[in-house]
Amino acid sequence: MRFFAKRGRVRSGALALAAVLAVSACQDQETSDPLLPTDFSSDEAKVRFETSSFVAESGSRVTLSLRVTEGDIAALQGYIQFDPTALRYVGQLQEGTALSVLNTTQAEAGVLRLAAVDHTGLDRAALLGFEVLRGSYAPSLRFQGEYAYDLRERSIKTRFDGEVVAAADLPSAADARAWSIDEMALRLDPTIGGSRPAQLPGASNRYGDATQDNLVNVLDALYAANTVVGNPGFECIIGTGSPNRDCVAVNVRPENAPGLGGPGDPCPPGIDVCGRGDRTVNVLDVLPIRLEAVGQNQNVVGEIIPQESVIGAGDTVIIAGPLTITGTRTFSADSLYILRGGTMTVGVETGLAGEIQFQPGTRFESDSLSAIFVTRNGRIIADGTQSQPIRFTCELQGPVRAQSCWGGIFIAGNAVVNEAQPGLPAAPAIPGRNPSGGGAQREGEGGAVNFGGLNDADSSGVLRYVVVEYGGRTISTNNELNNVTIGACGSGTVIDYLQVSEGSDDGLEIFGGRCNVKHLLASGNDDDQFDFSFGYDGRVQFQVIHHDSLGSDKGHEVDNTETAATYNNAPRTVPDLANITFIGGTSATSAGLPSGAANKTALHYRRGAGGHLQNILLVRYATHVLGDNVETCNLIGNNGPAGGGLGTGDGWTFTTSVAIDPAIVTAGTCAAQLSAHLTAGRMVATGAAYAGQLKAPFFRALPDYRPVGSGVTVAGQSPTALGAPWDPATYYGGVAPAGSGGSIPWYAGWSVGF
Repeated sequence: MRFFAKRGRVRSGALALAAVLAVSACQDQETSDPLLPTDFSSDEAKVRFETSSFVAESGSRVTLSLRVTEGDIAALQGYIQFDPTALRYVGQLQEGTALSVLNTTQAEAGVLRLAAVDHTGLDRAALLGFEVLRGSYAPSLRFQGEYAYDLRERSIKTRFDGEVVAAADLPSAADARAWSIDEMALRLDPTIGGSRPAQLPGASNRYGDATQDNLVNVLDALYAANTVVGNPGFECIIGTGSPNRDCVAVNVRPENAPGLGGPGDPCPPGIDVCGRGDRTVNVLDVLPIRLEAVGQNQNVVGEIIPQESVIGAGDTVIIAGPLTITGTRTFSADSLYILRGGTMTVGVETGLAGEIQFQPGTRFESDSLSAIFVTRNGRIIADGTQSQPIRFTCELQGPVRAQSCWGGIFIAGNAVVNEAQPGLPAAPAIPGRNPSGGGAQREGEGGAVNFGGLNDADSSGVLRYVVVEYGGRTISTNNELNNVTIGACGSGTVIDYLQVSEGSDDGLEIFGGRCNVKHLLASGNDDDQFDFSFGYDGRVQFQVIHHDSLGSDKGHEVDNTETAATYNNAPRTVPDLANITFIGGTSATSAGLPSGAANKTALHYRRGAGGHLQNILLVRYATHVLGDNVETCNLIGNNGPAGGGLGTGDGWTFTTSVAIDPAIVTAGTCAAQLSAHLTAGRMVATGAAYAGQLKAPFFRALPDYRPVGSGVTVAGQSPTALGAPWDPATYYGGVAPAGSGGSIPWYAGWSVGF
């Protein structure tokens, strides 16, 4: 039997036993997981079980060990499986230098999750005591590997050879018991004293410091190992906060020595910016922490985590507006910038180009009269990191900040929009941006700059690890600034890890263009959380849409154009959207609405707009999909995703999505077509009100949008397994499931509560 590194799914009761038997039936089957490492070394390790007795009588105890028989493994992670009708788990025995931690919450179902590390090399990865319930227990023993690494931190294939052999040197099971973390620490390091410091969320400032006491020792390795296996009380403290370092502290590998995530580091540890990071805490993170604890200096571990600068009273820079920036202006993290008196406009559209650059960790504030406008001849480069996000907010001029206390950010691009503004000529020629001129253009709402052209590959800059809050302003009906507005962004524009929170009007609005959007957290905005129109057809993946119960309108509002005669204009608004979580309700049941729902609409498609949606998760909505106008109704069910990939053509389709509500509710002039399309198995309701399927989605200060366990499940449907050009994701919603404790949500450590 071969087990490659695979994230297993713990099952309970009879299902867990069925899983054990299924493993027995599929020997020699190789398994893989697209989220896990594929750069295995050519080496292979073998593991097997040893027993102190094959002939133990019912009621007696036996000792079992998981033994490495071939290969040089320093870290091993996976599931030990046994028949719970033949064996009852009693506890562990501890010996040698191995750090061995178990999750026993599924022991009655015959499953133990193991994380074992030994900086000298693993021999016996676990010593376990069992009570024998019946004699024939050995055939049920199996090991399902998740991760294995050698001392050089190479990923190694792990084969369970299926053998159970007698070993005379195993210690007696009479002393097997549950060990506290303090006892384990004292055994591994008698100088540590077994002390366990209080855990203070966000206090850690060193990589590897899981206990947050500003030291790295064996306690940190044990804490991290308990996080790996998902033991209660040891999961990463995630949620949002400024800053939150708990997950960052233990997620130390893979790393990019000596890069530590600071300015200029292209591959910060734990961040998958360049394909070398991850968002899972596993034994590869525990191993270097253990090595550091025994005096073997490790890259990253023990180093100070880069963080936002502490700004003193003399480090405030006042910027007088209105002003226009040409050339390049850089804003550094060691100063607080406050824009007062008007708009900062970047670039002169038919003149000099301009660019504003924000270093990681920069904080930029504005008064109520001010906003940032980036012209078609300008760019904004706001490229933060997980530990040093860039934050745009308003100047505090009263007891608290509130919606509409500044104008927000408007970014204009040179990509195609599908309806010209009446009275405007074709878009001008802009060297390097819209070189030949031409294409429809439109006026920016709220008095912002014009946008549009013919360059769908245009780049308006970068928004990455950026928080924009309290922005936007209503000028008149249908004439508003938003938290962030992007007009005609080209595919060269980067929008990734962006939070738009508590804005006036919309959180993020995109008019036309082709830019892709990834990792968007839109929370508490007054109108729509995400609004797109005028031919926008980019790709959107990994979003959380969280309404404010006191305000907010729709999760997504989607139009093709705004004029009835042009509702079928091309290019049509038909983006491809995958892995989005919509949170519509609150923790309390709203009177007069379906149980647990708030008076919210998740999706509103109208005016000829289409799109292709998959792996969507909706929680507590009065209306799930609202469709209006015959031009949109005619698209429903047409041109679905091909082979689980991108949509094809001007259609509107839903696949593999779940509403955690009693029933699917559609509305509008397209209600009948929507209902027919969705109830054909494309969107499934759970049949009951929300009952804890997500960890803490309604706790606004520190929300946790992860599905519990291995994810939301519904009968007869599975989420789409996405392949290129999507990021791998086989689950419903915008955030990976909590699993057994090691997964880190993408919004942790840099975003803020609302």
